[in-house]
Amino acid sequence: MAVASAAMEVFEVPLAAGTRDGEEITITLPDNRLVIVTVPPGQSAQPTMLIEVPSTHKLVVTVPVGISAGQTFLIEAPNNAAIFSVECPEGVGDGDTIDVELQAAGGAFAEQPETLTAKGGDEEAPSSAAAPAATGATHSVGQRFKVLRTNGSWTPATIVEADECSGMFTVRLDQGGALKYFVEASDLASLDHEPTAAGEHYEGRRVQVCVDGQEKPLRGESWHVWEGAVIRGYDADTGTYTCELDRGGADGGTRHGLRATDIRVRQRV
Repeated sequence: MAVASAAMEVFEVPLAAGTRDGEEITITLPDNRLVIVTVPPGQSAQPTMLIEVPSTHKLVVTVPVGISAGQTFLIEAPNNAAIFSVECPEGVGDGDTIDVELQAAGGAFAEQPETLTAKGGDEEAPSSAAAPAATGATHSVGQRFKVLRTNGSWTPATIVEADECSGMFTVRLDQGGALKYFVEASDLASLDHEPTAAGEHYEGRRVQVCVDGQEKPLRGESWHVWEGAVIRGYDADTGTYTCELDRGGADGGTRHGLRATDIRVRQRV
């Protein structure tokens, strides 16, 4: 039996005024799904951005060895959601990737796929949706954990999908019910997990740090350059922080001796 993955769909979504790079935002898709995405660097200056999310009506599967056009084979939807009998379309053979369009019935996939669209064997297969748990993994669908958010906070959530190919997960946040895709196992912790305090913040918190400041010519106004970073430590004696910049660098992008005024928290949605 061939195991299918959810195909990916691309949506163009508007960005609200004041949205910042690195910010987590919650978006309502046309099918009323709530999803959480992180604004990429440089994207906040644009009025819209493209996001890629798993499809609810299309699967991607590789034709099994020995199957040729006209023959049928069984596919299993992600997380054992259903099993379908699919006919291999003309011009496609074993090793090729095909899309399986499914009819929605009462919010679930119908028993039989409606259409099949083959992709050439030389084309790159779409990436799988919410990642599957690898064999022996300690995370599974239905379990509750705290998930690491983009701003470094931890939020209770439930695993709703596990991708066997990538080892990543889709989780539904307790607060608001939004979905967060492509969550790695390292970003999941037990419900009693509490981060280590670091001054006014905590270790692992995602922030922005001031890396430069200059005077604007003629106008005499000051301006600052802020970059994304993660708090790695705090010196209680000096009241200063150690942060690791997202962009890295020869020294790993580590900045020591940062004052509280050199740090600002990324806006949380």
